Parts: sequence; C-alpha cells; structure tokens
Amino acid sequence: MAKNFIDYEKVERLSEGDSGVGIEKKVMKLFEEGGELSQAMLKYVKSPNVSASADVVDVRALVMEECMDVTNVILDIVNAMGFNDDECKEMFDKKLNKWEAKQKRY
Repeated sequence: MAKNFIDYEKVERLSEGDSGVGIEKKVMKLFEEGGELSQAMLKYVKSPNVSASADVVDVRALVMEECMDVTNVILDIVNAMGFNDDECKEMFDKKLNKWEAKQKRY
C-alpha cells in the first residue's frame, strides 16, 4: 500500500496560497475531479459507455493521476476548514471502524 507520499507542508502552503478561493469552489472542484476519476475508472474497466476522448495509452496511470487530484482537493478542503490533526485522526478512525463493521456483517 502507498504510504507516506503526501508532502503535508507543501499542501498547507499551497492551500494557504489559495485562501482567496472560497470553500464552495473547492467543493465544486472536488466533484469535477471526482467525475474525472470516474471517467478514468470507466476506461480502466473497459466500460462500453465511455465518452469518446483522446486515447490514453496507460489507463492505470490515468486512474492514479485522477486519484491524486481528488486527494489534493480533499486535503485542500481539510486545510481550508482548519481541521487539526486530532480531529482528523478521530474522524478517520471512526470512518475506518464503520467500514470494518460493515465488512463483518457481510
């Protein structure tokens, strides 16, 4: 699993540089990037309903690129909202536990 690949200090610096961009625009950007990730995944699974676009040679790399775009925007939102490490850790653990509980039921 990919770990420790995020330069949090750089994310914070870049996020602060975008302080004039409202949170609502950041959320809209997240949905734009999420749509691009969805489109890349449809290409990856060779869905017959993928819109025509330039052929991508390495679809796996495209999926990774879009995942990183989504990750960057999420981290930007978290930073812009001023959530601290403890809040994030607590919520992340809560969500992992919920995911784990669902797996145990199935």
